[in-house]
Amino acid sequence: MSWKARYYEVFGLTETATKLEVKRQYRKLAMKFHPDKNPDPKANQLFLDLTEAYQILMDDSAARPTQNIRERSSSGSSYAQTSTKSAAEQRDERYRQGRERYQQYMRNKKIAAEQSFQRFTSGMRWKIFKISSSISFIVGMVLIVDTILPTREENHIIEFASTKLYNGITYSNIREVGTDKNLLMYLADFHMSEELRAWPLVKVKRSFIFHNPIEVKHEYYETTVYPVDFSVVNLFPFLSIVLLIPGLTYRYKKRSSTFYMSYYFSQYFFTAFAVYIVLSQYRWLHLLTLGFI
Repeated sequence: MSWKARYYEVFGLTETATKLEVKRQYRKLAMKFHPDKNPDPKANQLFLDLTEAYQILMDDSAARPTQNIRERSSSGSSYAQTSTKSAAEQRDERYRQGRERYQQYMRNKKIAAEQSFQRFTSGMRWKIFKISSSISFIVGMVLIVDTILPTREENHIIEFASTKLYNGITYSNIREVGTDKNLLMYLADFHMSEELRAWPLVKVKRSFIFHNPIEVKHEYYETTVYPVDFSVVNLFPFLSIVLLIPGLTYRYKKRSSTFYMSYYFSQYFFTAFAVYIVLSQYRWLHLLTLGFI
């Protein structure tokens, strides 16, 4: 057994433990037994043992001490040959050194975290995130405005209707329908009736900017309205809120777990979805022309 084995035992680890495992265990136990946070009288000694063991295990060049932790804790012989005052002074000195090592460790940890955050929020990756989050934020805002603006109606001719039925986001019995203007929609409770075959002209209500289909109206003796499903309209306002998150993440950056989580979701999911929305169904053209084309 190596002379360092007993120092590993302080952390509840074996000699095969890596420095990373030692560092994690020290961080956990030091927070638990720090005298400022743990009033137990035994916590002081445990904290000193932890800091001494951590210093020795993290230093590859550390020499074997004249007396290890177990020998001190079991026999107390290190103080037997000294006066009570000398033993108290030694304990105070060890406590002071342990406290300074712990404070230095926390300072180094804070500096490393700040440096990592600065690297994270600078450079080319952050510039790319700035562009993608801006696109996502704009799309989210336009979707909100698009629900407020007046709608438009267009005349289309139904050319085909799928025989397959789907369960939609909002409705059931959804059927894919195509028109003469290359518009594909998923309509609820739609079927090619005799009236539609005789008069396939329908009016499609669409949003003003993105031209998102909202409903289809067929007028032939009587008026029948078919709501649209599988559309971004059905995901309002959830979709708009999600697309605003990347812009808010960029604007209110802060070194926290919430920021990092929001960043990764924004970068790899939300902004990608925003780009997909813009590139599909000529929405990029509608956005550039504010819906006039």
